[in-house]
Amino acid sequence: MKRFVRKMIHRILPATMVLMTVLAVHALPAGATDATWQGDLAGQDIVFFDAAGEGKLLLRDLGGTLPAAAIIAIGVVRNDEEDQLQLVIHEGLIEARWLSDDTVAAVGKQSDINCCHPLEITVREGQLVIGIGENQQVVQRVSGFTGSLSSRSVTGSLSAYKI
Repeated sequence: MKRFVRKMIHRILPATMVLMTVLAVHALPAGATDATWQGDLAGQDIVFFDAAGEGKLLLRDLGGTLPAAAIIAIGVVRNDEEDQLQLVIHEGLIEARWLSDDTVAAVGKQSDINCCHPLEITVREGQLVIGIGENQQVVQRVSGFTGSLSSRSVTGSLSAYKI
């Protein structure tokens, strides 16, 4: 019986440690509460905050429904004006670009997004942090999300948290 218990501990303990590590890495930011919006992205206009503010968006299982590019347009307040951060998913890449001046904020591989590494977009203390897989890019002078986004030809899910 002792031998059986030892075998079970050696099998269960590593899996438990991996799960605890994943949960710790993707913990909610300090001050965040339950998700303000959670669900499917498929071709929707979504209001995830009732007012502009800081927060975190987690996007998982992103893909396109058509051979053409899939686009997620996220409203943000940048340089004290409303702007859009567009996530363009095409040919295995995800490109984050600003609508106002057509500059690229970040680029990453679509394959880098998985269950353990969702695409994360966080606005906090004047910074927007875009995490595609394990890579992160920081953009200054972004004060918050406007609270809405629209998606076209996109599959995947979104969780939004207000900070």
